[in-house]
Amino acid sequence: AKVVGKKEVDSGNDIYGNPIKRIQYEIKQIKMFKGPDRHIDVIFTAPSSAVCGVTNLDTNGKKEYLIS
Repeated sequence: AKVVGKKEVDSGNDIYGNPIKRIQYEIKQIKMFKGPDRHIDVIFTAPSSAVCGVTNLDTNGKKEYLIS
């Protein structure tokens, strides 16, 4: 896939009422090797690498990524 956009979104609240943030990457799917038979437009990740999030994808659409 190629990443064409990025924004931070709220995905609800934790048990203490604090907002849960996620990074939403808009992607252009090139090929599906194995998975659902539908087109995927966005993927979500945690907002920090400390909680296994991916925060540094190139969003200009020039690099291709294998997403699993």
